[in-house]
Amino acid sequence: MTTTTSSYFFNAVSYTKDREQFTEGEINKDYKPYVINRMVAGYSDLVLLADAMNNSHNIPKDHQLDFYMSVIPKKKRRVVWAAKKKNDDLETVMDYYNITQEKADPYLAILSHKQIIVLRDILNKGGRT
Repeated sequence: MTTTTSSYFFNAVSYTKDREQFTEGEINKDYKPYVINRMVAGYSDLVLLADAMNNSHNIPKDHQLDFYMSVIPKKKRRVVWAAKKKNDDLETVMDYYNITQEKADPYLAILSHKQIIVLRDILNKGGRT
């Protein structure tokens, strides 16, 4: 299997409905319930199924795959990921202190909005925006 294994599983449960293409070993090794649930939850008509599977997280992986294959209507779907929101204050702190996002998060809790505006003014190099 390739790095897009989860996409193959998602395509199998949503469109091809071909469980025989996966061996038990591949399912136990490559099937990532969290990732598949996130993919399924990306569709408004399937979000309740993902919620049901999250509540039943302790069942075996092959049973989770069988559940999705049997209840998801056959339809061609693309994998949809929610985009992260851009936080300008976080970007300002990261640029000013030259740190990563993980290290910049606590700074936001300490710095006031006025202090962040001062940092933004210091970083302003001029020119057209």
